[in-house]
Amino acid sequence: TGDEMKFIGQQAWGNLEWGHILKDNNGNSGFLGPKGDNSNIVYDGAPGTYKITVNLKAGIYTIK
Repeated sequence: TGDEMKFIGQQAWGNLEWGHILKDNNGNSGFLGPKGDNSNIVYDGAPGTYKITVNLKAGIYTIK
């Protein structure tokens, strides 16, 4: 619970990075923002396995 993450488009931190749409405001809205205009995605779920779906063209993600 409280884990933070971002989605990256390469094998290390770089220019291809997407996170929570609100800059300087970590959260879990389901909407993505590009590098420089995002913050960390925070997920407060119970320990376990989750399915994460990302649609970069639409700028959305889900965690189930």
